[in-house]
Amino acid sequence: MRRDDLITTIRAVLDKTSTYRSDAFLISQINYGQKLICTLTLFYEQRDTVSITGGRNYIPLPKEGNDSCIAPLYVANTNTGARVNYVSIDEMEFYATQWEGRNATDSLYYTLLNPFHDAFSCIVVCPYQTAETMEFSFVGAYEHNGLSSDSAEPVLPEEYQDLLVLYTIFQCFIGEPNRVKDALASFKQFMTRLNQYIASLKARFPSGRDFEPYSTEFSYDIITEQEQTAQKVEKKNER
Repeated sequence: MRRDDLITTIRAVLDKTSTYRSDAFLISQINYGQKLICTLTLFYEQRDTVSITGGRNYIPLPKEGNDSCIAPLYVANTNTGARVNYVSIDEMEFYATQWEGRNATDSLYYTLLNPFHDAFSCIVVCPYQTAETMEFSFVGAYEHNGLSSDSAEPVLPEEYQDLLVLYTIFQCFIGEPNRVKDALASFKQFMTRLNQYIASLKARFPSGRDFEPYSTEFSYDIITEQEQTAQKVEKKNER
């Protein structure tokens, strides 16, 4: 669906409940929802090459236009095809003797520092590089910058674009008086569909990726000011 189609679909639901939100609000929530889904699922993949100059271990994550990379999923030496192996930060013993005296002809390893922070996101490659420039093939998960026009289409597969509708409707209801049940219903639908999408992504990569989609096992507790007031009145009457 195009952005204007998403807005039309969302408005059709809101109109039935006499809820109004401006186009600007709906667009902001559609874009925020897409970024959230990119972060939780790591579905939005882009391919790039990264050149590493000799002696430079810290390599900024590449960008695709205005879209920032948030996690590397696969790194390999472009010339040899040799895999650069991922290790978690607690496994990366930077000062251990196992890294000393080794060069780029040996197995390479990388880890990720400061994910989701554009200014400092980078991968660290060890052991220390030789004086030669090396090129690596890079597959990364990116955060989409958003839909900038009515004709723009989400990067989500069409069969899961209802996630953007459900998330936006949830955000519309959450700020409305007496819409707690409606908000929770939309949120539960969103979470159900999101987990279905994550399951489909895992099926695409049965052997796993360097970074797996993040857990979405969390709940949302909503207590509006009206409910809090009602609870206080009820307790007062019980005395």
